[in-house]
Amino acid sequence: MANKPDFIAQFKAARRSSVPLVAVRTYDHTAVTRRLVQTFKPETQETLPLFTWDCCGGLQSLNKESKKLLTGLLPDDPMTGAKDPLVAPLAVLMALRNTIAMRAMPEDSLVFMQNLNRFWNDPQVRQGVWNLRDILKATGGTLVMLVGPGVVLPEGLTDDVLVIDEPLPTETELGRLVDARAKANGIKLTPEVREKAVDALIGLAMFPAEQSIEMCVTDDTIDTVLLWERKRQLVEQTKGLTVYRGTEKFVDLGGGDNLKSYLTSYIRSSESRPRAILFLDEIEKMFMGAGTESTGIKSGFLQRFLTWMQDGENDGIILIGHPGCMKSAIAKALGNEANCPVVMFDLNGMQQKEVGSSEENLNRGLGIADAIARGRILVIGTCNSWGAMPPELKRRFTQGTFFCDLPTDTAREKIWPIYEKKYDVSGERPKDAGWTGAEIKECCRKAHRLGMSLKQAAEYVVPVAVSAADRVRALREEASGKYIDAEGQGIYEYNPHEVAQDRKVRKIDADVMAARGRA
Repeated sequence: MANKPDFIAQFKAARRSSVPLVAVRTYDHTAVTRRLVQTFKPETQETLPLFTWDCCGGLQSLNKESKKLLTGLLPDDPMTGAKDPLVAPLAVLMALRNTIAMRAMPEDSLVFMQNLNRFWNDPQVRQGVWNLRDILKATGGTLVMLVGPGVVLPEGLTDDVLVIDEPLPTETELGRLVDARAKANGIKLTPEVREKAVDALIGLAMFPAEQSIEMCVTDDTIDTVLLWERKRQLVEQTKGLTVYRGTEKFVDLGGGDNLKSYLTSYIRSSESRPRAILFLDEIEKMFMGAGTESTGIKSGFLQRFLTWMQDGENDGIILIGHPGCMKSAIAKALGNEANCPVVMFDLNGMQQKEVGSSEENLNRGLGIADAIARGRILVIGTCNSWGAMPPELKRRFTQGTFFCDLPTDTAREKIWPIYEKKYDVSGERPKDAGWTGAEIKECCRKAHRLGMSLKQAAEYVVPVAVSAADRVRALREEASGKYIDAEGQGIYEYNPHEVAQDRKVRKIDADVMAARGRA
C-alpha cells in the first residue's frame, strides 16, 4: 500500500506556500486545532493571531495577540451595544474579509472554523469562503475549515480549497495510550494483553479509544474482549458498517474444498495475510444502476470505491453462485480463520438525501476499514449474477472469481452431520438431490423446532434446484469455462449430459424432475 503524506508536513507546506483555504478532515476538531497550533514555535504561538469559531461560541481568540484584535473585529450589537460574538458563519466570513481589506488584521493570521460543512450548502456561505481566497493569499493568512472525516467539498470550492486528512492514530500512538492508561490505573499489562488491547483500538480516534480503555479497566488488567465489543459498537456508528460477531470457522461448513484450500493458503502467507475482511454481500445489487441518478449508486460513488481499491492495492475475491451455497458463510468464517474482523459493508445503507452525505459516509467507512486493516485488507464480494456487475468493478477483484455450485453428493454428506449436531437431530435423512447447504440447515432447524423427523421436515423445504431450475442451469452455463470451481480444482466446467457422483460437474435435470414428482 502506498505511503500516505504526513498530515503535519502537509499543513506546514500549505502555510509556507500561503495556501489561503484549507479543509482539514478530522475526528476531533479541538484536538487537531491544538495540534496544529503546536506546530509553530512557542514564541510564534503567542504572537501569531489565532482565532477559532463554532456555531455556539461564535468567534473567539486563542491567544493574547488575537484577544487584542478581537474587540475591533467584533461589531456592536445594535440592540444592546455589546460586542456581537458573530455566531452566524456568513457574518464571520464577511467580518474577516472587511477587516483584512482594511488592513486591520495582521498578516499570517490563522482562523479555525469548526463544522463549517454544516453550513456551506448555503450559496452565500460558499461565496463568503471563496471571497477570502485572494485577500488571504495576499496577506499570508489561512482559513482552516475543520470538517468531519470523509466530507466532500461543495461545488464552487473544489478547485480552491486544499483538503488535508488527519489520519486515525497509529499502532505506536495507541500503544503509548494503552501504556499511559495502564500506568494511571496502576495496572501492569502482559505483552499479550497489551498487544490485544492495541489491536482492539485500531480504527478508533484517540478520544473514543481513551474512553473505551477506561470503561474496560478491571482490578488488574484491561478486558480486551469487552474492548473489542466497544470497538464494534463505535465502528457501527458509521452508516453502512457492521462488524460480524459470529464464531464459525471452515470446519463448521461442508463443501467448497478448493475455495477453502485457496483461502487458507492466502491467509497463511506473511505477505498477504489480511488484518481485516471487507465483506460486500450481493455486491451486484449495491452497484446496480451505476451511472444513473434514479436507481442504485451514482457514478461518483462507484468511482470512489474503484479508486480506493486501486490506490490501496487492495486484494479482492468474488464468490458467485446459487442462493444458499455458502458464499456469505465462507466469507464470514474466513475472518475467524484469519483471526481478524469481518467488516460488513452496505453501500446502499450509506446513501442519504442530503447533498454530499452519501459520499461522506462512504469516505468515512473506507477510512475506518483502512485504519483497522493497516494496509492489509481483503475485499470479498458475493453475487448471484455476474452479468449485472460493471466491468471496471470486475477488474478490481484480482484474486479470482470462484463459482459455488450446488453441493456434490460428497459435500452434502459432510454438511448433514454439522447441522444434525448443531440442532440435535438424527434419524433417516430425506432424499437431498440438488439441495444447498442452506436447505439442509433449514431442514435440521425445522426438525428441531417443530419436533419432526428429518423426512417430515423435508416436506416443507423447496430446493432452489426446483424453484429456480432455469436460473440454476443458466448460471451454470454462464460459469462454465470462466470461473474457478469452489469445490474441485481447476476451472468450472458444466456438461448437462454427464452424470457422475462426487465430481465437480453433475447432471441434476433428472434429480430435479424426480424432486418435482415428489413435491
